[in-house]
Amino acid sequence: MSNDPPTLEAANFAFPVEWGKCRELALALLDPDPAMAFSDDPGVVAPVLPAPVILPVSSFRYGPENAPPIVTMSKMGMVDRSRLLQGGLEFEFHRPIQSGETLAVTERLAKTYDKKTSKGVLRFFEFEAAFRTPEGELVCTVTTTNIERRPGEDG
Repeated sequence: MSNDPPTLEAANFAFPVEWGKCRELALALLDPDPAMAFSDDPGVVAPVLPAPVILPVSSFRYGPENAPPIVTMSKMGMVDRSRLLQGGLEFEFHRPIQSGETLAVTERLAKTYDKKTSKGVLRFFEFEAAFRTPEGELVCTVTTTNIERRPGEDG
């Protein structure tokens, strides 16, 4: 494995925001049933549901590799998955996401950098997934940080 920071080509794909998945995830999180809470008529399910804020995290399932980008990098031998840690997850919403939308996602490796610690070198990978409408309106950005403990540098 090289000491140079790896690069990864950006992935572009469509992310359909499904009504059933919005309801299923909200119920799994023990939220009130959104199909009823957002209905105008008692006993009639709402035709459009708000997406739970965590839903964009699952967008990679619609990507070309059906896996998070760090897993793709591991399969390509760019990182050692046994030395990886989850370093953070950040959401920035510009407006709510709703069921029935299909968003265009661009997922890319935005930044790679090393930090020297008393225990060795840590390599940080910041991935950015930008969610846009077909018209190009930015709806949400998700930044995921993964950390790799560099091999042979455990101190």
